[in-house]
Amino acid sequence: MTALRFVVSNTPGNNLFYTRMAADYLFLYELQEAMNPGYLRRMERKAEEERGQEWWLRPSEVVN
Repeated sequence: MTALRFVVSNTPGNNLFYTRMAADYLFLYELQEAMNPGYLRRMERKAEEERGQEWWLRPSEVVN
């Protein structure tokens, strides 16, 4: 997980909000879920409970 975080944080152009969002939904959520099953549901639940965040497209809906 630390290696993935390192690669993502050092990817050129990843600091632009639209490229980061695209990378998240295209492959990073799938990779995180494969490495740690149930991660996305826990992340969604925590964001809803702590910050009251609502989702337009849930990350867990994107992952197969």
